[in-house]
Amino acid sequence: MSETPFRGKRIDNGGWAYGFIWHNDIGDCFIRDTTGESEIDYKVDESTICEYLNIKDKKERKMFKHDIILKSWSIFESYDERVLLVFSRDPCGLICVSKTKIYQCIGSGFKKIGNIYDNPELFGGNDAT
Repeated sequence: MSETPFRGKRIDNGGWAYGFIWHNDIGDCFIRDTTGESEIDYKVDESTICEYLNIKDKKERKMFKHDIILKSWSIFESYDERVLLVFSRDPCGLICVSKTKIYQCIGSGFKKIGNIYDNPELFGGNDAT
């Protein structure tokens, strides 16, 4: 399978794991990475799990829920507002929020600049809560 439907922050090193979610018998959350030659399970912080939204930014980077993007609202591609990706509903576009508004973002004028977990300051916060 070529797509990685989820990502989550690894418990062991704080890096991102990409793949499929599963839980063990005691409720620990894991992501199974199937992108390499063998499957690897990483224990992840369940509160950081983000779903791949089936869209890529202008640089062909996968966009996940809770990514922070700049959205161009004009054909001239001047990026004028940071928005947080919160939901994807094909073919209607992305549902994004800014500090004061909810948007339906349609089109391809997206520029990924970070995510709420690694870069909360980009969205005006100190943490992801």
